[in-house]
Amino acid sequence: MPLKTNMQVPDYAPSDIDESGATSYYGFLDKRGWWYIMVVTSTSIRYTRGEKDYIANWAIHTDLSYQYYDQAF
Repeated sequence: MPLKTNMQVPDYAPSDIDESGATSYYGFLDKRGWWYIMVVTSTSIRYTRGEKDYIANWAIHTDLSYQYYDQAF
């Protein structure tokens, strides 16, 4: 599923994309270094987020726990 820019949370910018398999991951950062990663499958979209260490978390993005939007934010 190609990323659509209207899917981003305001003030966050796309930073990384992993579309290498059936599951796609999209990383977003804001100017403070806060981040979220969105995982997209054929049937769902889930999120995880943090306030620091984006690079370290992107490195393990396939192993992170993801939640529904209202739980993550």
